[in-house]
Amino acid sequence: STQAVDTVLTGRMSASSERLFTFSQKHRTAISLSDDLLAAELKESTERVLVYGSRGFSRGIHYWEVTVDKCNHGSMYIGVARGDGSMSSRNWHDLGFESYRATLSPSGETPYGKYYRGGDVMGVLLDCEKGQVSFLREGHEFYLQHPAAVNMGVAFKHVRSEGSSHEPGMRTSTLYYPVFGFSKKDDKITIRNSKWLSMPGEPPQRTLTSLVQTPALLQRYTNDLLAVGGAAAASGAASNATAAATAGDGSGGGGADGDENKDSLEFMPAPPPLVSATSSMYVDASSKGPPLPRWVIEEAYELWRGVYSGCLGYMSRAGRLVRVNPTRTAVERVGGGPGLMPGDRVKMPRGDAEVLGEYRGYLWYRVEGEDSGAWYWSKEETKGLVHFVPPTNWNCTICTFENPSAVEECTMCGSPKPAGADEPAPVAPPPPPANWTCGVCTFENAPSATACDMCGSAPVGEGEEDDEGEHDGDEGEHDPDEDGEDGGNGGGDGGGEGGEGDQDGGDGDKLPPDADLLLCGKDRKVHEFQEAEDEVPDVTFEEFAAMLNPSADCAPSDTWTFEDDKLLVVLVNLVCDEHGVEPQNLQASDIIDALDAGHSECGRLMAKPHDLVVVRLALLLAFNLRVGQLLPYIDLEPAQCFGTSPTGIIRVAERDGRITSSVGGSSGMAGGVAGPVLTSWIMSLKWLVFKRTKIGFWREVVKATETYVSPPLDEYERPGDVPIIKVNRIVANPSTLKTQLSADRMKNSLFGQMKRNTSSWGDSAWRRSYVDIQDAGQERAFVVKFIGEGVDDHGGPYRAVFETAAYEEPSTVLGLLKPCPNSTQANSVNRDKVVFDTDNLSVARLRDVSFLGKLV
Repeated sequence: STQAVDTVLTGRMSASSERLFTFSQKHRTAISLSDDLLAAELKESTERVLVYGSRGFSRGIHYWEVTVDKCNHGSMYIGVARGDGSMSSRNWHDLGFESYRATLSPSGETPYGKYYRGGDVMGVLLDCEKGQVSFLREGHEFYLQHPAAVNMGVAFKHVRSEGSSHEPGMRTSTLYYPVFGFSKKDDKITIRNSKWLSMPGEPPQRTLTSLVQTPALLQRYTNDLLAVGGAAAASGAASNATAAATAGDGSGGGGADGDENKDSLEFMPAPPPLVSATSSMYVDASSKGPPLPRWVIEEAYELWRGVYSGCLGYMSRAGRLVRVNPTRTAVERVGGGPGLMPGDRVKMPRGDAEVLGEYRGYLWYRVEGEDSGAWYWSKEETKGLVHFVPPTNWNCTICTFENPSAVEECTMCGSPKPAGADEPAPVAPPPPPANWTCGVCTFENAPSATACDMCGSAPVGEGEEDDEGEHDGDEGEHDPDEDGEDGGNGGGDGGGEGGEGDQDGGDGDKLPPDADLLLCGKDRKVHEFQEAEDEVPDVTFEEFAAMLNPSADCAPSDTWTFEDDKLLVVLVNLVCDEHGVEPQNLQASDIIDALDAGHSECGRLMAKPHDLVVVRLALLLAFNLRVGQLLPYIDLEPAQCFGTSPTGIIRVAERDGRITSSVGGSSGMAGGVAGPVLTSWIMSLKWLVFKRTKIGFWREVVKATETYVSPPLDEYERPGDVPIIKVNRIVANPSTLKTQLSADRMKNSLFGQMKRNTSSWGDSAWRRSYVDIQDAGQERAFVVKFIGEGVDDHGGPYRAVFETAAYEEPSTVLGLLKPCPNSTQANSVNRDKVVFDTDNLSVARLRDVSFLGKLV
């Protein structure tokens, strides 16, 4: 028989919200660690040795930064290593990045990234969910001529968990520990003031459950759409829609009859009955059905609360979304003060930074022009952003006489002291130290470098060596309740750092009177920043669900149709473009303001109750999040989306997306093969997918399918994998092309020259992505050479070719593009946009359109 036994375990446990890890005390004797285990230095040149971090990771997303105090060319190694039994500190092993543009793995060295040197901050992103390791470098950028944070991309893929057993509950995950390697004397790394962000990963069961539930949601939407006739319900054509879609044989769509009912979705194959077709997402006076699934309503309810909370989502350096509180009260809680508010822009050595708000007890920002993601200031940095120095005197507004600060009336004319005279004035802290140029080899070194990284020479005119001793300082006490109260987000590990000490900003008054203000006051947002979190309406979950499933006797204004959802999606797209935000960052006030403004695209939504519109917005947000998660698993090849016609030529009819054969004009899938059901559902509901959801998925696909270009050993050379394309702009002069016959016009155009030069390329060749150090950040798939012109391609010619070949010529002399239908409508949006000209398509014309798609 089994008998329970009580066991007493004793031991010590330590926890910290300030540091993700410290250096492990198990290391080679040549490595010297500081007493607080936050600095590691090699005391004598030796073989390659490692020191581990004190904590390993097997799941989740973890990002940490370290400061490279000093390193030589190729003498340092930063990465991750398996936490096996030995955890050997001898030699560099597993997965890491060496300080001479190369990664090191069991398969050898591979050119990667950028050089890093003393004074740089290096970031490591260990994504256990995707099985990837990436690196980020924050330091001086040659092509920008100022510091910048640059994400160097994925260095290692397919970093997987391992285990000897695949039985449920028996598989073990491999622990990966931070590791740091040294090989030359005085190499040093510190993590004392380093920042980090750690997020727990989503359990696989939850991901799988979500992927299984989402098709059922798509099928329910599709069935309900067909049950009420889709968009055709608005025009009274509901009775034919379901029959046409169920038949799937084109009986509802050929010729002129089909044009009268464009949105009836007659091209859709009949979906299998996973959910009863009587369910109703769209409620009107004649159609009632079972309520929505509870899990959909729960997700929509949380998102609905989010659109009132004021929190905004930003992509962080860790590659994950963080929900930032952009209100004044939240910023003040983390030390922003009255002179630093959400929306302000702050001058930094890396450029202008926008203050975003508070997250997990820290003030977050993003630098304009950087794609490394949002990041945060430490509490010490936040205090030092703007110094407030009370003025000692005040000037009378009447006679301009200067009075002492303590005087309440002008001693000259008796006028009262003006309001706000005692308010502190923002003054910039001392500017950051500048880089110094070596007097021997002219190499530009970081301010912290005590010797030239290139030739080892000491700084010219240096009177004494910098003190490289340990800077223990006051660590400051940490309030354990601080992150939870200030963040308002709760849960998970947070970002943090130590080194917080007293800083009163007393040096601010020593600056010259003409010192630039660190705070760009002229860039403060014109509108008032939000004082505090909005009050979320007092609506319970049950009341929210009732709004999505109104009773049979609801008022006509409370009905909702597929057409209403389409209008709301259009409105969301417009508001997002206007404010430059993602849909998940929309606030309830953004949509309500657009409705009150009476925008022409609002249509009948203006007659709907605002609370109902916001509730339906939350449901659409939930739908788009689910669709975005599912899209990578769906085959969206044209033949799968639309089916194939007997001739193999697919033609997309304008406006409604119906597919017709290129001959005969028959509608639907007559004579062809329908695509997979899941793909068909997505296509039938594409009107409900936000534009930015589609663009986000497109960018993910492009990024995931990039063709790797091995960088050259000399970063000033062109890699051999990047070809040179020669084109002649002289013969492609637009005025000359207009006088030529169609065939000659196509041949001589830049479009035609590009098409011939790349005719042997596979699709993957177009997805090369390489950035040359001299190209100011321009990504490229090839290098352009203009025949008869003495121009070097450092990005300008590359962009000029795409501008001409992908837009100017196709929309004018080549006629591949034509103005969109909205161009003739005075009150419509996107009047300046163009669409593919699908009239009179031939096989040759389709090839031209296909090539244009590759350029785009």
